[in-house]
Amino acid sequence: MRILVIEDDVSTGDYLKKGLGEAGYRVDLARNGADGLFLALEDNFDAVILDVMLPGTQRLAGDGSAAQEERRACFVPHGTR
Repeated sequence: MRILVIEDDVSTGDYLKKGLGEAGYRVDLARNGADGLFLALEDNFDAVILDVMLPGTQRLAGDGSAAQEERRACFVPHGTR
C-alpha cells in the first residue's frame, strides 16, 4: 500500500514516515501543500494523510476542486485518536 503524507512539521512528518514504513507501507512525504497537491495529482496513492491546517491544502481538503473529484479522502482532525 502506498501512502502520501502531507505534513509541514518536520518531527511529525518524519515520525509518520518512519512508523508507517516500519509497518510495511510505502510512504512519500510532502512538506508543503503545493508539493502534496502535485504528488497527489501525478501519482497513485492508496491513502493520503493530510495536515488540514497546512497552508495551501484547500484544493485537497474538499473545496470541490479537481483534486477532490479525483480522490476520495478521509480526514481525521489533528489531535484526535
